[in-house]
Amino acid sequence: MRRFESTDELRGHVEQSYAAGSWYELTESGRQEPELFLPWLAEQVVRDFDKASVVDRDLAISTGPSGAPLPGPGRRLQDWRLRALGLVSGRLAGLGFEIETSASAPSSTPACARDVGEVLVRRHGFETRAVVRVDPAGEIYVRLHDDASFAPVEEHA
Repeated sequence: MRRFESTDELRGHVEQSYAAGSWYELTESGRQEPELFLPWLAEQVVRDFDKASVVDRDLAISTGPSGAPLPGPGRRLQDWRLRALGLVSGRLAGLGFEIETSASAPSSTPACARDVGEVLVRRHGFETRAVVRVDPAGEIYVRLHDDASFAPVEEHA
């Protein structure tokens, strides 16, 4: 019997040895186990974030990697980042997340920059911060930070 030092080591083994999606299936089936709950949560959040993307054509500044430039009229508005955060926050709420806070990038950030802001999301008794971005085609999407962690939500009396 092989023993793994960490869930990261187990994940590496499963991803290398089995079909794509096997790690998620393993964590999904064992999410009631304390050792697999947080790995499952991280995978589930990534999947949910993929469902939360929104396209706003007014924010598009390009038709693609080799496409023609577009005017992106929505990016000329002073509060376009807040609007983008609101759109993706609404989608996240519809997926069952609680949005604790959101903060837009400073208005001095160039309009062509991808980062729009950040959200603090809660689900399943844990919270994490995530970055909200918009790509040149106008897709507003949310991703976990590279160093994302999930903290238990403290209940307030």
